[in-house]
Amino acid sequence: MQKNFLIELLKFKSVTPNDDGALNFIAMELSDFEAFFIEKEGIKNLLLTKKFKDEGEHLAFGGHVDVVPA
Repeated sequence: MQKNFLIELLKFKSVTPNDDGALNFIAMELSDFEAFFIEKEGIKNLLLTKKFKDEGEHLAFGGHVDVVPA
């Protein structure tokens, strides 16, 4: 799954401020998470959250989906 996910994600021509649908793709692929879209100064961001059964340690990932043309 991870390899196919990455292959599909790399197909998006996401040059800031246009994510070309990459954020929607991520939200759909990770639909077991709750998705929040936040837009600031014309740039859309995606925050995914998930509650687990047990209390305890938390885990957070940060990243970006924009690319820079060569």
